[in-house]
Amino acid sequence: EGRDERIEGQIQSLYESARSLFQADEDNFHTIWALRDQAESLSEQEEISSLEAAWRCCEAGIQSTLQVKLQDPDEEDMDVEVIASFYRIQGDVAWKRGQIGAAWGLLGAATLIAYFWKDIWDEEGDPYDFAFYGEQVERTLDALEQVASADSAQAEAASRFYCALWQPDAALAELPSLPLQPFSRVQIQKRIFPAQPA
Repeated sequence: EGRDERIEGQIQSLYESARSLFQADEDNFHTIWALRDQAESLSEQEEISSLEAAWRCCEAGIQSTLQVKLQDPDEEDMDVEVIASFYRIQGDVAWKRGQIGAAWGLLGAATLIAYFWKDIWDEEGDPYDFAFYGEQVERTLDALEQVASADSAQAEAASRFYCALWQPDAALAELPSLPLQPFSRVQIQKRIFPAQPA
């Protein structure tokens, strides 16, 4: 259930105040992350107005992040993690709107960006980076499992989309059937997502 309307209004007011303070200090990092947190909060609601506001926050956040990086490519504090988060939130919003095709694409974008975040597969990679990628994979598997229980054909199509995302040169017609019924998270993850480091 959504939060009480009065409480929700207070929460959003706090986010707006925080963003105003960060903007006044020209603190791009915290301004953008405040947008991300506000978008997450709004996306948890069911009202159309909240979902639309969440989407707008994501669009503004992605645009601001890209502007920061264009102005200062060496700005290490503003990395692509936040962009992946914005895409994932937009995927959640699209899912609630019933825009399932768009949701698959946005979840795929979030996962792909998380995979290539920094030098994630370096021997000295940060465990947090690995965990963040794993979170995006788990969210996608959750969505696939939910769909597979009601429409295995749609889940099969989505799984093939992810195979193509990671293996664009693969002949999709030759891909073996995926274990959707019963749903095997381990086998599907191995089939359609690059492995995570141990």
